[in-house]
Amino acid sequence: MEQLRGVTASNESLKRCHPLSSSKNGSQEYIYMPCGLLSNSIFNDTFLLNFIESPSSKHPVPLLSSSIAWKSDVEKMYGTLPPNGWNGTIKPPNWPKPAYERSPGAFKTDQELMVWNRIAAFPTFIKLHRILDTRTDLFASGLPAGKYSLEITSSECLTD
Repeated sequence: MEQLRGVTASNESLKRCHPLSSSKNGSQEYIYMPCGLLSNSIFNDTFLLNFIESPSSKHPVPLLSSSIAWKSDVEKMYGTLPPNGWNGTIKPPNWPKPAYERSPGAFKTDQELMVWNRIAAFPTFIKLHRILDTRTDLFASGLPAGKYSLEITSSECLTD
């Protein structure tokens, strides 16, 4: 997709995004950035993993979203739009914020989006979400044995 490579999308390219290529507001038509059903459905729940050292001592586990995408995606498949490349665009309907707010170098630095957009070859698959940041002393050798808590914040409305 041209948009993800940092190129303003052509009309031909936008046809492949149907039914989520653009939206009209009165007489003005805005292009979804990025367009398409796959990008619109990006996983955007948040997780906070804590190591419970003792009942009164809880440590957030440092997790990184860098180094999770394939090297070929980072180097060849994604780019950065020029500043005027955002003109006439809107965020996909299911995104809480625009791509340029998700990642300052969108799309070149948004490895979460790169992983999400990688099509799975089989019906059962795993997509890497985060990796452990081992630069802190407590987690330098990996996750210590013990108790953990996981807090999940859903970005979707789960009730009507």
